[in-house]
Amino acid sequence: MQILGIDTSTKNLSVALSEDGIKCFVVNLSKETGFMVNIISCIDKVFKKAGKSIYDVDVFSVNIGPGDFTGSRIGISIAKTLALVTGKPLYGIKALDVCAAQLLVNGCEKISRLLLKKESVLLLPVLDVKRNEIFFSIYQASLAEDSNSLFMYSYKENNIFINKVTRDHLIDCESFDDKLEKIFLSEPIIVTVEKKPSVFVSGTGFLSYRHLFNDIKRINYGFYFNRKAVYPDARFLNMCAYFRIAGEIKKQAAKDVAQGILNIKDRDIQTLKVIRSGQTGSIETSGPGLFRREPEKFILPGDKNVVPLYVRDFIPFAKKTAQ
Repeated sequence: MQILGIDTSTKNLSVALSEDGIKCFVVNLSKETGFMVNIISCIDKVFKKAGKSIYDVDVFSVNIGPGDFTGSRIGISIAKTLALVTGKPLYGIKALDVCAAQLLVNGCEKISRLLLKKESVLLLPVLDVKRNEIFFSIYQASLAEDSNSLFMYSYKENNIFINKVTRDHLIDCESFDDKLEKIFLSEPIIVTVEKKPSVFVSGTGFLSYRHLFNDIKRINYGFYFNRKAVYPDARFLNMCAYFRIAGEIKKQAAKDVAQGILNIKDRDIQTLKVIRSGQTGSIETSGPGLFRREPEKFILPGDKNVVPLYVRDFIPFAKKTAQ
């Protein structure tokens, strides 16, 4: 399954073509000129690297923000246009989810070690949304999957999942440490009794407001800053999209079993597990066993309404009040 991801949510333009969320070709470009000038050429470079064309793409993904106001709209518009022209599904992924996935993958060695010692691990992506405000949420890493898992990454013999454990927060950056401490005390974050969680942090908020990391260190938690997850990367955007797709396929197969369309055997159950883990090759849609039916029956729905995620009310043409 070929997934083309477009991320224009920050000043760093990122385009990636992934095969089953694993093998990936990426082009990243710092915003020296407008996205509209560079985005098509970046997409073309990715296809040349991979030896593919737009018609080889099975799924499109795009970062819906919050992020750069103009850049996000351009990226979403391009992704929607390409999906419409090719007739392929489009998935919109939130910027916080992408950043959380990057934190997990880039810190997987230490995170895995902590989880194996039965310690709690939290992921804290923080985005700069201008006006001296930041936008963030808290995710938890674990070795157990549940119905709310947003992402999974395999490291050595362990599958590490992440769940979102708080709502999204929009606050003034000067009150970040106070707000964060209250969240740790009040919201239902699962922690171990013996030791407070380790917290992996990153995102554009820490780049724009450099005092944030020193501010939160006064809280008695173990904080680890990951420089590789400051800007969202389209390869992780695609990995998030692939995990969602694998989940949709699993749900569809479960419905088919319930309706008697499919006859699940032990081998088929293993196939589902492989798909869910993201370690499969191209997903089969015909032949004996699990996918014994016409390929078109496995058409993915995608997201029907992919629009930029705004953290504040957006009124593009507000009427002037009468004098």
